[in-house]
Amino acid sequence: MKTKFNEIIYSQLKEAQEKYGGYTGKDISAISRKINRQPKTVRRHIEKLREKDAAFSNFTYIGKQYIDLTLDEISFLQYRMQDNCLMLKSLLREELNKRRTEEGKSQIAQSTFYRFIENLMNSMGIERINERLKECEKWLNECYVWLGNPIRHYDLIKRRKHKLRSLLASIKSDESIAIQVRLIFEIQVCFFVDLLDFLIEQLIINKGRIYRLMNDKRAKVFLEA
Repeated sequence: MKTKFNEIIYSQLKEAQEKYGGYTGKDISAISRKINRQPKTVRRHIEKLREKDAAFSNFTYIGKQYIDLTLDEISFLQYRMQDNCLMLKSLLREELNKRRTEEGKSQIAQSTFYRFIENLMNSMGIERINERLKECEKWLNECYVWLGNPIRHYDLIKRRKHKLRSLLASIKSDESIAIQVRLIFEIQVCFFVDLLDFLIEQLIINKGRIYRLMNDKRAKVFLEA
């Protein structure tokens, strides 16, 4: 698309980002009408711009339509997901709805919230996830110099990984210190491996997007030939 079209897209996305914390399918439809292109074409072009143009990289897709979230709440969710992108969505929703209840607001429905978080996670960017993974690996190597490959330890504990946090919570802080230390270590190893799996999953998704863009470009060249 021409530079003029990119300027129109940027203006629409920037306004949506500032007002609502991200853009939706409605913004894509509005852009498609302004530049006389199909919404599907606009959506894929935006994906390409977000991957290659720094000016577009911070724009966040938050779903087909806006949900009743303030900019402060969206910033809160972005901060929590960037701090721990593997945080349970149920706990994050519980935390958000608690804030909303205290402010006299209605609670966000589970399905709506999960769709929003999924879009938010997809918008976080592979680079940010990779940075978190490197930070985690560095911390593990500094605290557990004997660790070696975390995945080797993960294979020994993966069957009980979902019970580790509840086991740790069941022990009083001044009791069974050695067991607590072991459980904390195992939880940290699980976090590292889960984060690695999440990064791989996002790389696969991103690869799929690249292939779609390449196929679209080939199709365009074929039609113009």
